[in-house]
Amino acid sequence: MHYRIETIVNKKLSPTYTKTLQTIRKVSILYDKKQDGLSRYLVLTTQYKFSNQENSTQAILKKIAYLFDRLELGADENRRICRVFNRSELKMRWQRLELEILKNNEGYALKSYCAKITELLSKEDQLIEFLHQNDMLGMFFNGNHTETMGGQFYYNEKQILEEGYLEIKAEHHHTKYSILWLGF
Repeated sequence: MHYRIETIVNKKLSPTYTKTLQTIRKVSILYDKKQDGLSRYLVLTTQYKFSNQENSTQAILKKIAYLFDRLELGADENRRICRVFNRSELKMRWQRLELEILKNNEGYALKSYCAKITELLSKEDQLIEFLHQNDMLGMFFNGNHTETMGGQFYYNEKQILEEGYLEIKAEHHHTKYSILWLGF
């Protein structure tokens, strides 16, 4: 199944200025087989599109985003992620990518960010929690909910998620998440 996952963030920076950031991903989610009592999925992100112009920070974030372009996940009967089967592969890819990033860039904030990713990959429960975020894969692996606070999900008769959206509003921050089924 192929999906388009979009995140739009509107940040009110002043009374007269709002900044909009948009991320669009094309993701293929392929059911593989049952393994260890879980449904095994191969999740391939084939395209990332960021709304703001490419700068050095954006280039680094794009490289980091592609770290998660191939995931092997195990989900329970409620379609909640329980395992990341290729976590060791992700850790090895991250070690190479981190060396490349830190070789060409410097700064405390960047080193701290890299350390957080290293820690995230070292603990499967934290990685799963990260993957359940709406801007990652939480719009698909959402426990088969049809309604959530501020959102709606639509499934067809074969229980295929066709479309979903979720909005979170705060005083200076408005985030919209959406997922759209593009077909098989």
